[in-house]
Amino acid sequence: IANYTNSIDEFKFEPEGQKYQPTIIDALQISGGINPDSNLQEIELKRRFNVKNEIINKSINVNLVDLFIKGDLDNNILLFDGDIIKIKKTINQSDENFKIINANLAPKKIPIYVVGEVKSPGLIEVPTNSTLIDSILRAGGPLNSRSSKSKVRIIRAEDNGSISRKNFKVNYSKRNQNSNTVVRKDDIIFVGSTSLAKISDALDTITGPIRNTISIYALFKLIENWFKNYLKIFF
Repeated sequence: IANYTNSIDEFKFEPEGQKYQPTIIDALQISGGINPDSNLQEIELKRRFNVKNEIINKSINVNLVDLFIKGDLDNNILLFDGDIIKIKKTINQSDENFKIINANLAPKKIPIYVVGEVKSPGLIEVPTNSTLIDSILRAGGPLNSRSSKSKVRIIRAEDNGSISRKNFKVNYSKRNQNSNTVVRKDDIIFVGSTSLAKISDALDTITGPIRNTISIYALFKLIENWFKNYLKIFF
């Protein structure tokens, strides 16, 4: 599938069990759908033909507006090995048409990253239209003693190539709150640490190398003396 940014992605259909003939809708779904400025009326399908031992390339235009709005199923063409789908750019996109078509082409699941103070950080798959809170819970949920509810961030690659960073305050008991936004494919969700967790980590870094060689009492005296010397410097 080639789009107007000149990037090309190759997708393989590997059905289980019975024989399966994918269509252009299947290909667009597995690729992650369409963009708001995709030309939905002139999607080009290129196919190779062997004519008398000579390879010939032929093209046909597919109209998704006619397919989804008018119900013309002739535009849902069966695909064959080596087919190329080329998506062009348009500046006259109908918002209503895009919403209807994109809803039909949205994949069932999307990959996202959840990192920071969660029980199972890393790459996960969530159902399309999952919310911020649902995604955090699918990553095992927050580490209650460490995760901050006011330091949750979504890092996102926008369609124009820029990177956006937006902070949220979440309440896990109220999933219908305004800050419980819908996540997108390849979003990075970062769950930050509480101030207490940061202090604990700092003390652990300081005391870690000597913790096993001195008593607890001596350790506390060491920290106490450090604070006293710190206060003398400034007061």
